[in-house]
Amino acid sequence: MKKILTTSLTLLGFMSLLISCGNSTLTGSNSGSLIEDRTGGVIMTFVILLVAVLTAIGGIFVISKKIIAYKNSPAYFERQKKRPTSVSDIGEIAKEASLKKNERDVLWDICKEKRTPNIKFLVKEIDEIEALLKNQFKTYELDGNEEKKAAIFTLRKKLIKTYKQVIVIKNTKSLDEGTVFTYTQTKGYHHKLNLVENTPDGMILSIPESVEKTNDKMPEALSKINMVFEAKDGSPYEIETRITRYQDGKNNDKQILTVHTDKVIPLQKRQAERLELQLPCKFSSVKASKDSSGKDKYDIAEKEHEGTLEDVSTGGCRIITELPIKPEQYIFIKGQMDGKVTDSAIGSIVRTTKRNDNYYILHIRFLKIDIAVTNRIQAVVCGYDA
Repeated sequence: MKKILTTSLTLLGFMSLLISCGNSTLTGSNSGSLIEDRTGGVIMTFVILLVAVLTAIGGIFVISKKIIAYKNSPAYFERQKKRPTSVSDIGEIAKEASLKKNERDVLWDICKEKRTPNIKFLVKEIDEIEALLKNQFKTYELDGNEEKKAAIFTLRKKLIKTYKQVIVIKNTKSLDEGTVFTYTQTKGYHHKLNLVENTPDGMILSIPESVEKTNDKMPEALSKINMVFEAKDGSPYEIETRITRYQDGKNNDKQILTVHTDKVIPLQKRQAERLELQLPCKFSSVKASKDSSGKDKYDIAEKEHEGTLEDVSTGGCRIITELPIKPEQYIFIKGQMDGKVTDSAIGSIVRTTKRNDNYYILHIRFLKIDIAVTNRIQAVVCGYDA
């Protein structure tokens, strides 16, 4: 717009100069010379052309202002929001969220098939995006396309990271009922306390049976207690609070009342979401080597051992066993990793923790796991299996 005004002023100045020259030419002598007549005619032609140009520029200026005003209007915003998603819209989202080609293709599959409204606006409505991804996952599941199912989950992660508004929790007063706290008193034991009621005076938490079964002890009344919880968006936090008292719940379950606290510390988010299980599994030792082409080769021993499978993700799991197995060994696991279907994987033991009941926790990182298995785990974690 500034350029249009600058150009207009320049032309006006030039036009004024020509008119003054033309007037002096036309009125400077009355000789009737043909040369003077011709000069005057040329100048008048220039003046007419300049008037036409300035009129056009003025029209462009008015139209531009109207266009800008319209693009800033609620009507234009609603129209853009409701129009179907285009390929260029997908391109903008792909750039902002750093999508790979397979993730971009999945997003286009969704928008093209469902004729979704402008994805540039819709992508900020995470609940709606979740519904679209879930429906598309079911479509891929019918087709048996494991690669595209996997792309659904990586796409989901990037869209949530890029567009979901993060609400920082600063006080326990804002926590919703049903929030689950993890309390670790003795190394290796992770007790889950459910937020039964969040009152103005404090939080009422249920004490799980695992505390009594493991002979673990909760802190005494008026003692400080540290616990970890996850917000709705999956962000982990640690809190430090104080136990006011112990009490019996409505169903004779044991409860604690804790004071509210603003000691809420954000923790680093895990790379992969986890599925908490307590299911029997079998495992065997594995001998790792290289084949003739240099690829990893795993020879699984025939002897199987019993264990309990828990805390599974696409990257690893934990196994509870009576065997004192040292870390840095390879292991074959067979069990219901999604809580439903019996699957298998090969991993390495990165750490071993001994509990006070003489059981051992094997912390395992997966090295070889089928894409269909990770898709089943992700489907349960994200609620896409329902």
